[in-house]
Amino acid sequence: MWPWNIGGYQGYNEPRRPAQPPVLSQPPAAPQKYAIQVMVMPQASTGDNANTVNLVAYLPADAQIRIDDFKSKQKGELRQLESPPLQPGKDFKYTVTVTWFEEGRPVSQARVLQVHAGEVQCIDLVPYDSLAPDSETRVEVNLAKLGSGDRKLAEEQRFCVIQDENRLGAMGTPVKLTLNGQPVFVCCKGCVEKAEKDADKTLAKAKELQAKN
Repeated sequence: MWPWNIGGYQGYNEPRRPAQPPVLSQPPAAPQKYAIQVMVMPQASTGDNANTVNLVAYLPADAQIRIDDFKSKQKGELRQLESPPLQPGKDFKYTVTVTWFEEGRPVSQARVLQVHAGEVQCIDLVPYDSLAPDSETRVEVNLAKLGSGDRKLAEEQRFCVIQDENRLGAMGTPVKLTLNGQPVFVCCKGCVEKAEKDADKTLAKAKELQAKN
């Protein structure tokens, strides 16, 4: 049972457009309404495909999908892509980038898939608001709204310096502060005042989180 065939499924729901790939006159923006969902299915590839990874994508008909540097030419809502044979027992990674339309504008998101020989994985688009606050997908969506340099720093810190049980990105786009010339991140605007009140303590906590992670 694919996720999109289960009753109550919430997926992409924008006005239908002609099945033409997005014309990108400039880099697509970060998505605001939807996010890529990735699931590893319980069934495995068999027979001649036992050592490959099968990716089943349920996407808008006009969406583009890229696997690392490979740009798929498949069209339609349901697409299937297969990897070359992989060595069993080893970990592999593929970066999947999907470009789609939100309110007529092209947006794009990338997800890193950790895969193993024989797996069947599926990806689709789900409303951002439907994601659980602590879900990895929600965290990745919000971290992606940072610039590449800031995102790297936020990923190294991982948790808020004030509410250190909160993942950066779980409560929205992390807030960046500069204290004594050093960048530090908090989970939300509600933590800004406390972080700025004792800069030395805040920076020490940030270093502790970086070392732990």
